[in-house]
Amino acid sequence: MRITQHAGGGLLPGVSTHLLVAWHTFLEMLHYSVWLVAIPLVGLRTAPWRLRAVPLARRSPRWHAAVWCGLAAGVGIVLLLWGCFLADYPLTRDVYFTVAMLHVLAEVPFLLRAL
Repeated sequence: MRITQHAGGGLLPGVSTHLLVAWHTFLEMLHYSVWLVAIPLVGLRTAPWRLRAVPLARRSPRWHAAVWCGLAAGVGIVLLLWGCFLADYPLTRDVYFTVAMLHVLAEVPFLLRAL
């Protein structure tokens, strides 16, 4: 029931909840395949701790520092998310799920353009 609600069941009258859940599952699979398979494949030629060898961080010292700050912010967000899950799992799950869906929907045009 929760997955059907998150996939938009009840918000779009006349649209099958099975279709919405299938689309949701497809988009999640696409999203995680990019983050867990495609992005690491791009950086296979370098060790992850050698940030200067990663193409994104090669531009300038200022850009390199910005990449480090982005990585640190990501670690901070993960730790905060874990704490929120420990404090109030149902609320954090709903917030995370909503943000994840918006992120997936924002990613789709870029993936389609890459084809």
